[in-house]
Amino acid sequence: MIMTELILLILVAIIAGLIGSVFGVGGGIILVPLLVFIFNIPIRVAAGISIVSIIATSLMGSSVYLKNEITNVKIGAILQAAMSTGSIIGALISVYTSEEIISLAFSFMLFYASYMMIRSAQSSDKELNTSEGIASKLKLDGTFLDKSEGRIVNYGVKNLVQGFFISILGGMIAGMLGVGGGLINVPVISMLMGAPIQVAIATSNFIIGITAVSGSIVYFIRGLVNPLIVAPVVIGIVMGAFIGANYMPKIRNITLKRLFSLYLIYTAVRLILRSLGIPIPF
Repeated sequence: MIMTELILLILVAIIAGLIGSVFGVGGGIILVPLLVFIFNIPIRVAAGISIVSIIATSLMGSSVYLKNEITNVKIGAILQAAMSTGSIIGALISVYTSEEIISLAFSFMLFYASYMMIRSAQSSDKELNTSEGIASKLKLDGTFLDKSEGRIVNYGVKNLVQGFFISILGGMIAGMLGVGGGLINVPVISMLMGAPIQVAIATSNFIIGITAVSGSIVYFIRGLVNPLIVAPVVIGIVMGAFIGANYMPKIRNITLKRLFSLYLIYTAVRLILRSLGIPIPF
């Protein structure tokens, strides 16, 4: 790998780590298509590299969010059991599935992520002050400092059982597509379970690292993880995740979400065209 490619790879990883930590999605939705389009890496190998680098994103992002007391560790621990199981299943499916099917599946998830981000940017969340049902018995309520508004937020949690089972799907997506599962985690925790978006992002960062460990085992066994590419990617991912995690609590994400949604749609269209064998003009 020449020096120019090495620097470009690190820069790509920095962007992926920054955006991934800000939105709690691990960076895989950015990293996988860029590895495929820019470096012509097969999507299976790109997914393997991505899911390993997600571990680095999670470690860096979670350390910052835990320090700022935004992460709800109890929610993360509960949902993690479902995510890990789904991740192993998803990784196995990926190994025995054609690249075209994986590309199409990934494209649909990008469209879904775009829709969820646009929806969350346009809606005003109703705060749930106390937990409901099983979440109340398990005392999943939390408190954190919202730096963007300068106030202490007390919140509760609901629909824990539904969130648990849907998280199995999130784990499958993580394993099959080489992403962190945050595409499912963040909407589940914030929209279904009622926690603030900042808590959802921070808790998702906490979950995705352990999920990625489960899924990465399959990729290592199958020889789909290239150390020469993983090393610079991890360096860039850690740098980007550190920047993103430190600034996320201080900023309003409405504009960034809308811009990111447009990028997701663009990337999804390119992946669909590529999987169908249609030349990509741009």
